[in-house]
Amino acid sequence: MTPPEYRPPVLRGAEDDATQRFLAAMRHYVRGDYEAAIPGLRAASKLNPQASDISFFLGICYLLTDQTDAAIKQLGKTAALGDSPYLEETHFYLAKCSLSKGDLRAARNELEKTIRLHGECEGEARELLQQVERLGKESHKPR
Repeated sequence: MTPPEYRPPVLRGAEDDATQRFLAAMRHYVRGDYEAAIPGLRAASKLNPQASDISFFLGICYLLTDQTDAAIKQLGKTAALGDSPYLEETHFYLAKCSLSKGDLRAARNELEKTIRLHGECEGEARELLQQVERLGKESHKPR
C-alpha cells in the first residue's frame, strides 16, 4: 500500500502544543517510520481530538503497522469529524482496512462514499469497487 503523501503546512504565528507534537511525529512519517510516529500522533490527538489531520495520519500509521482494528477506529473518528481535506481519503483507506479484514460489504460501502465525493481518489475507488464486486460474485457462486 502506498501511504498518503504528507505536505507540511506553512504556519504563521505560534504553534500550540498539539501542532508541535503533530509536526514532530510527522517527521517520522515522512521517513517511513510509521511505528515511531504513533506515540506523538496519539499525544497530539489527545490535545486536539477535533484535528482531522492528526486523526487521519494516526489512523494511517495504524494501518501501515498492521493495527487494522485501531486504524478502523481512528479513521472512523476522522470520518465522524465531517467535512475536512481528509474525508475522501479517510473513506478510501477505511475501504482498504475492510478489505484487509475480508469485509466486502463494508469495503463496498466506503468505496461508494469515496466515489460520491468526486475527488482525487474517485478513479482508484471505482477500479477497486469493480474488483470488490467481482470478488462478491465469485464468493456467491455454487461450488
